[in-house]
Amino acid sequence: SVERLLPAGKGDREDFWRVRWGARLDLLLVAVHGPDRVNYGEERRGIWFLRLLGRVRWVEDLLGHSRTVVLGDFNANPFDPSVYG
Repeated sequence: SVERLLPAGKGDREDFWRVRWGARLDLLLVAVHGPDRVNYGEERRGIWFLRLLGRVRWVEDLLGHSRTVVLGDFNANPFDPSVYG
């Protein structure tokens, strides 16, 4: 089954889904579309990544596990300061 979740403070750039396969597998799927470099500065993008992390952790706590897959267009390279800062 697939269930859409609406975490507190949800933004318009991410969607949270609970995916269950039978009684044994339960995971959190997060689809994202990160802020682009043209319209958002490095600091603002970094704030978005931190808030996303907070929402993911909040939902993981709610579900009682950290089996999470985050996918989508981050509009960032993996080693950009906004991603890991």
